[in-house]
Amino acid sequence: MRYFVILQCAILVCVFVGCQESSPSGSSFDLPEQITFTEHVAPVIFNNCTPCHRPGEAGPFVFQTYQQVRKRAKMIRQVTGSRYMPPSPADRSYRHFANERGLTDREIALIAKWVEDGATEGPAKALPDLPRFPEHSQLGKPDLVLRMPQPYHIEGNNTDHFIVMKIPWEIERDTFIRLIEFVPGNRELLHHMNGHMVSYQPDKKENVFEGRMAVNQETEEMIPADIHRTLGLLMMMAPIPR
Repeated sequence: MRYFVILQCAILVCVFVGCQESSPSGSSFDLPEQITFTEHVAPVIFNNCTPCHRPGEAGPFVFQTYQQVRKRAKMIRQVTGSRYMPPSPADRSYRHFANERGLTDREIALIAKWVEDGATEGPAKALPDLPRFPEHSQLGKPDLVLRMPQPYHIEGNNTDHFIVMKIPWEIERDTFIRLIEFVPGNRELLHHMNGHMVSYQPDKKENVFEGRMAVNQETEEMIPADIHRTLGLLMMMAPIPR
């Protein structure tokens, strides 16, 4: 059986925003002569920025209307031009991930030209509808929900908090977990979360790859694999053939 586990939390940490400069040149792309928010920029913002920049999410300000975006147009040009936003630290020159966030060079140039030309609004009838976003879980209905025993509150003193909290739980039989999602009580103050599965009975730990070997693809060198299972859970995307 495979489980989709969701951890509901109220761990609160701080979010910081920075910026750099540089952006692709609009002359390299076939851009419209007159770029407007409703016709050209809104689809880019709504699909790539609004998922986090909306009420109740991590973004420190909301991007759902022309007025909200226009107010920060120059900053948007700067952080998209440097690829600081949308946040995606992986280098896409080497590998791509499913559902990764990021703007194309043309989209970055489109935003830059829109700002340089005065950030005009455009015809209201051309404005696309806002996407419909799921509430709470972003991945659907989970098989199991684990909640923190109590909320964790922080003072508004601009200090980072790093919290370690235990959530006791168990599954009666060996189970493959397909997805884990953390749902914070306040996304605006959460920077990141890490989950670890801990066994309180070290003697129950066993090597599930006993006698198996891993191969170094570059040298074809055989190396022992030392991977362990705890609490009957093994973090893999697919079952191990037996």
